[in-house]
Amino acid sequence: MNFLKEKLERIEHLLLSHKEIFNVADLCQYTGLSPSAVYKLTDGKKIPHSKPNGKIIFFDKKAVITVFS
Repeated sequence: MNFLKEKLERIEHLLLSHKEIFNVADLCQYTGLSPSAVYKLTDGKKIPHSKPNGKIIFFDKKAVITVFS
């Protein structure tokens, strides 16, 4: 069972590394930040984001990398 969990986590990490656009959950997994920390960063305009439909927040992976580098 533990083997399957580890394998699934590796697959999830691999899939995440190929995404170009993140939602909040993806960004949390990618950076290790909590959702509240991500929302504070967006509220303070410290991380580039967009809300094309007015509700869901999206992040460009390249922009995120430049902020955290």
